[in-house]
Amino acid sequence: MPTDENRFGTGLDDVGAFIRRHALRLAVFTTIGASAALAATFIMRPLWQAQVTVQNGQLYWVTSTGPTVVNIEPPARTVDRLKVATFQDTVLKQLKLPLNEGVSPETDLIRRSFEVRLLRNSDLIELAVRGYSPADASHVLQQYVRNLAEEHASLAKPTLDRLSEDMRQVEADLSGARARQAELERREQERSRTSIAGKFSENVLLDNMVNSTAADIRLLQQRKNTLQEQLNPERTFNTRVIGETVVSRDPVFPKRPLFTVSGGLIGLVLGLIYCALRGDRLKSHRRKM
Repeated sequence: MPTDENRFGTGLDDVGAFIRRHALRLAVFTTIGASAALAATFIMRPLWQAQVTVQNGQLYWVTSTGPTVVNIEPPARTVDRLKVATFQDTVLKQLKLPLNEGVSPETDLIRRSFEVRLLRNSDLIELAVRGYSPADASHVLQQYVRNLAEEHASLAKPTLDRLSEDMRQVEADLSGARARQAELERREQERSRTSIAGKFSENVLLDNMVNSTAADIRLLQQRKNTLQEQLNPERTFNTRVIGETVVSRDPVFPKRPLFTVSGGLIGLVLGLIYCALRGDRLKSHRRKM
């Protein structure tokens, strides 16, 4: 009685014999499949991919407990915003492309190829999209970034306007306080120059006013410094690009080596099926004879 090892060995022998018997046909099928796939790559429109990394905009706050940084919008929500169909529609309108699918190849390509992801443990967001040329891919991606920056600027505008108004008010108050200080210093100099002792109460009042004005100026200057730090573009800024937009040097689709290998494998499989079916038909024909 044959053992499993003998059966396994016999099966391998049969496979080897099958391949040797049909080697030429299998080679022909493989070559045809690879050639057809390679030829198809010359017919397909090539695609390039553009990729860019943006940093989510932030606001710098200085409070009694210390400085803190707050994103204009949580990074995860920004990713969701970029995926929303209405945001993509706005981008397409800016690019003067139709919104409906099936009307424009460019629209269809943008809708299916746009990708966005949040880089782990950071506020950096990576965007990518494909185009029918390097320039097209880069142009579309830059429009995404512009639209995102505009929306974030709109979100941050009330806060920045309030900080700017606070700065204008502080500067006006500081200017007024310095004018009062200059007037008080003039009075003190005049008093010293004329050697007029004056009343004790008037001298005390003048000294108090000088000290109070100096204290007001110090507080206002501290407030101004704090506002300047909050408005510093290195600390408070809108969403911005990190680095440069990177466009693939070669088309990302179609990949000719991959297509050729895949076509060859498909041709080989079809060849195996053909040879197996042909062998079964020959066996059936011989039995009938």
